[in-house]
Amino acid sequence: MGVTDLEIGWSWFLSFWMMHVITATLVTLVSAVLFENSNFVLLFVFWQMCFLAFVVLSLLVSTFVSKANRGVMIILLVVFGGYFLTAAVDVETGSPAVISLISLHPIAAMSYAVFEIGRLENSGIGLQPGSIGNTDAPSGYTFASSYGNLFFSCIFMGILTWYLNRVIAPDYGQAQPFYFPFTRSYWFPNASITSGEGKADESAEQDDNIPTEPVSDALKQQARDNESIEIKNLRKDFGEKLAVDGLNLSIYSGQITALLGHNGGQFFVRKLLRALPNARASHFFPRL
Repeated sequence: MGVTDLEIGWSWFLSFWMMHVITATLVTLVSAVLFENSNFVLLFVFWQMCFLAFVVLSLLVSTFVSKANRGVMIILLVVFGGYFLTAAVDVETGSPAVISLISLHPIAAMSYAVFEIGRLENSGIGLQPGSIGNTDAPSGYTFASSYGNLFFSCIFMGILTWYLNRVIAPDYGQAQPFYFPFTRSYWFPNASITSGEGKADESAEQDDNIPTEPVSDALKQQARDNESIEIKNLRKDFGEKLAVDGLNLSIYSGQITALLGHNGGQFFVRKLLRALPNARASHFFPRL
């Protein structure tokens, strides 16, 4: 379809974030009534960052599951786990390093921040530009610390989501090697294409038993300009059994490419039978 993994990921992220921008705004309006002495803009930024962190956390959890029901159960456990973390470490007397570590969890960072807002409200000051860095707690934790923790949490979880989405084997497709960020081919996928590579092999061997339609000059030009998808000598084996051997396929822009028949039709059956001469088609496709 010509859509990259990066574009798909950003589309999901922006879709959920735009939806929760509205939710965060409504929560800001309610909290502004509850926290009368607090600055509305600071509350608005705070809740926007909280819901942004929730979205990124959800995307991170989704990298480990492929079923929606299972993902919902896991994210509920993760969310409630954040509240238990804050109960284990007191924000006023706890170690600053431990508090910062726990605050990587967005629920924990939000809980600590709400505690700070309540403390400032009780003192009659409220959350104001001049009070976000003030505290009498031995831990030195302030509301500004929550801002920093939420921001870092979003960046950290975002990078982790990007990495895990590519190294965890999906239901369909192939996973990247764990070291893919250090490979040139990932960042510059077209760098290895030279003037003699990536072009259609117009003299490729054809099976005389398979009817083919000549490719037009316009489609051949797409291949020369690297605007088509070219699969050359694709090979797939399952242990000692070679399933696909030397598969060549061209997919052109503006064309509909389909594999007809059961599980790809006779084209793939012939490839399988050619790779496994002692097998029959019914072994792989009983209904064929």
